[in-house]
Amino acid sequence: MRKRRCVALALAPGPLTLAACSHEGVLTLDAAESAIADCATFEDVMVESLNEDASCAPGGSRLVFPDGFVLDLPDDIGTGAAQPGGNVGPVYTYVGVGTYGVFATRTSDNCETVDEWGTEEARDRVHEAFGDHYGCKGPNSRP
Repeated sequence: MRKRRCVALALAPGPLTLAACSHEGVLTLDAAESAIADCATFEDVMVESLNEDASCAPGGSRLVFPDGFVLDLPDDIGTGAAQPGGNVGPVYTYVGVGTYGVFATRTSDNCETVDEWGTEEARDRVHEAFGDHYGCKGPNSRP
């Protein structure tokens, strides 16, 4: 399983900035956008529930996709990806988008199908930072 993760936290006088990077691009959130409390429990999170407004950050929980694949979210959610079949099969990704929730994708071989879950604002922020074809960047990219 391959994972990519990059999170930067800058502490300086003035606004707090949280940035996550993946494949290419940087997602930047200001202090207000990144200020979301951790969830009190570590219950499984079904990706379909990511379409609803986030009330807490599910760090340390399991992210469950409709086909049964599970990604273990780290305590501090940045970005991550997994391709359980090596260089073939679906690629699963997630991005923590602060108060906008978590954005997740499942991409089939050759990017024939890309499924996305997350609030409209989370999707917009991820696509703005990483491009409209975020889920198709990496080993399953079209030639």
